[in-house]
Amino acid sequence: HLESLCTLFNSDYHAATANNFSAHGNWNESLIAETLAKALAYTEDLSGNTLRIPVKNGQQYELKEFTITNFPLGEQLPCYVLTAEGEKSWIVPRGTEISKGRTASMESILADCDPKGIANRILDDAKKTRQLEELFYHAGENANIAGHSLGGLLANELAARYPDKLAHSYGFSAPGISRV
Repeated sequence: HLESLCTLFNSDYHAATANNFSAHGNWNESLIAETLAKALAYTEDLSGNTLRIPVKNGQQYELKEFTITNFPLGEQLPCYVLTAEGEKSWIVPRGTEISKGRTASMESILADCDPKGIANRILDDAKKTRQLEELFYHAGENANIAGHSLGGLLANELAARYPDKLAHSYGFSAPGISRV
């Protein structure tokens, strides 16, 4: 899908259409964010793999290879950081997944049932154990964050808690947060 987006972004039709959305932010980036969030929302450890993501180079888009690193949040909830030299990183926390016997699945189910608010325990534990510090260090300054479902909530919550660390936050099919 990401390769198709690159082709679409470089088309004359898309260039004319995207200009209509420029007042509302970076439409192309939001399409990339949604594709990443949904593609990575329910995957197991992808560390060491690469993914080709469209990046703007002048007036055109080209596919650039990003390396995926897993930075678990809380006890085991996967959170991927995608990095490429000279490019803005992407942080993609995983959504809720239910499967027998997996610690990551239990982590996401417990996060959804947390009486203090969804995902608070994960982020509070991650802060105590310096996971967030490591995550932001690896992602670099002004990373984008995108997530689907629980991952979208984590993306929005991290953006609200750490606005100086993130460039843009994209949450898809995510419950709302109590503060902005």
